[in-house]
Amino acid sequence: MEDKNLIMNTYVFEELMKQGQFQIEWLEKIKNLGIQTVEIRREYLRDTEELTKLKEKAEELDMTLFFAVPDVLFPGVLMSKETLRQYFEEYSTLGAKQFKIVAGYDEDLNDVDIEILKSLMTEYGILHLTLENDQEDYSTPEKIKGILGKLKDAGINAGMTFDTGNFLATGQSPLESAKALKDDVTFIHMKNIKTDTKEMTLIDEGDINMFDLLAVFSEDVKRAIEYPCGDNPFETVKGEIEKLKKK
Repeated sequence: MEDKNLIMNTYVFEELMKQGQFQIEWLEKIKNLGIQTVEIRREYLRDTEELTKLKEKAEELDMTLFFAVPDVLFPGVLMSKETLRQYFEEYSTLGAKQFKIVAGYDEDLNDVDIEILKSLMTEYGILHLTLENDQEDYSTPEKIKGILGKLKDAGINAGMTFDTGNFLATGQSPLESAKALKDDVTFIHMKNIKTDTKEMTLIDEGDINMFDLLAVFSEDVKRAIEYPCGDNPFETVKGEIEKLKKK
């Protein structure tokens, strides 16, 4: 795997976050690991001023930022326009190059909602929207394909963030889900888990054969390490990167 397609999600540094550190403190150390792109987690932001500081630091380091929002785009109908506008404004302030949000339900998705979404994406210069599967009953390959199909039919450049662990957590086969969705997937959240406890593990220690799963997708699809790496995360994630390079 080429380093340009390996992304770091800041979930890796959960323990450091609990200790009071800020996401900006990790950027240079991440770059020193050979990673050029970092996915910033919205829930780790303590105030909106961090967005500008992160943008400036990323520019200084010549790094790219993605933005991950832990909310559901279609909780029924489209989420409130005001909330979505706020998220897009934050994305813009961050200078991010990708916007990720949970997909949600497709049953009540309508033309008015789609036009609102399309208009806001145009206003904020969001060229690509990536929707993630969650640990809820709406996160099946069929339902995600339904949402993406409607958005694409309306001219929205939308793809899927394939979260490997979330499919297993909802009793679905990650491998079969990957085969069903591979043409829609534009980003991967790599996490392994134990089926019985839903506990997240290192890349090769859970019940998902991660390397067989990744082989379903083109190597051009960007993939993020997205699981906590303990009290010494930089050393641990360095080992995880080496495992991925050897696959």
